[in-house]
Order: sequence, then structure tokens, then C-alpha cells
Amino acid sequence: MLKLIRVIGLAVILSLTSTVVSASVPFPLFDVTDYSSDNGMVGSSAGLSIDATAFALLTSSTDVIDIADVEFMLQAATGTGPNSSQYESNYGSGQLVIGDSISPLLTANFDLLTLSSFDGLSGTFAADLYNMAGSAVVQSLGRLEGTFFNGSASIFSSSDFSADIIAKVGPSSVVPIPGAAVLLLTGLMAMAGVQVRGRSWQ
Repeated sequence: MLKLIRVIGLAVILSLTSTVVSASVPFPLFDVTDYSSDNGMVGSSAGLSIDATAFALLTSSTDVIDIADVEFMLQAATGTGPNSSQYESNYGSGQLVIGDSISPLLTANFDLLTLSSFDGLSGTFAADLYNMAGSAVVQSLGRLEGTFFNGSASIFSSSDFSADIIAKVGPSSVVPIPGAAVLLLTGLMAMAGVQVRGRSWQ
């Protein structure tokens, strides 16, 4: 019985630690890429920008709504900069806009944009979004996830670089922290209770 309670408590903790910290973009989401007429991802001493095109709206893994190509713009301030030992380069707060600035499909803010790479020339980037607004928005919190490639210079050795990108933007599927914290506490208490009782029975 004690082993069963301990297993249940551990399972609760493991499931929560794997879901609370994870974030992904469920549907609906925008598909974004840079065409030849776009600048793609550009890094400089002033920060990082992405000039690309949103070309589709996905409502499921198989249902794609073709939309008129609309502009995707992102601007991020300088942050902590390259850190080759962690294979990451961080940029500070910024904003992204999908569509025109007068009546956008989506606008959002973020506090941190992280680029992850092994070779500095290709990798992934991501940011947690908030204050999402616009005609295509279904909730205020979201997520940007993408891939950059064909880099002109390493993100770790130079602040000036450019790269092609593909990305997706949509609402976030992060597990709410308050509810998860309650379950996490329950699991910890269960395991602690088992250990205390086990000592008293010895």
C-alpha cells in the first residue's frame, strides 16, 4: 500500500513537471515564412527583427484555410546576447504584428525571445506571447515557435547576421500554473506522508 501511494505521488509530480514547463502552439495558428521579397530574420547591435509573410491559418492538423498573404513583423530589443556555452542567444522584449497596423489580424507582446542552436547558423526560436489582440485572436496568451536556417553568420560570434525562417503563431497550451501547483503540492504531501509513516512503523 505504501509503495502504491508513493508511486502515485511520484507519477503526479513527473506528469506536472513535464507539462507545467512545456508550451506549444495548438490550433488555430498562423503559418509564417519568408518569401524572396522579405528580409527574414536580421540581427544587429540594435536587436533582432523578422520580416516575413503569414500565408495560412490552420484550424487542425489537416484543415488549412488559405488567406491572402499578410505581413508578419517582429521587433525584439537587445537582451543578454549570445551564450555559446548554453547554445542560446537571448533577446529582450518586443512586439509582433500580423497584418496591417491599422486593422491587424494579430498583435502580441513578449518579454524574451530565445534562439537555440548548435552551429550558430541554424536552429530554433521561441517566445511566450501576451496581450494578444486582433480579429483572429481567441485568447490573450500565446506562443511563437519557429526555425531559422541559412544563416549568414553565427549568432554566437556576431551580432550582425541574417537567416531564413519558418514559424507558427497561436494561442498557448501551457497548463495553468495555479491548478498545477495544487496537484504538485498534493503529490509532494503524499510522498512526505509515506516517508514519515514508514519511519514510525520501523
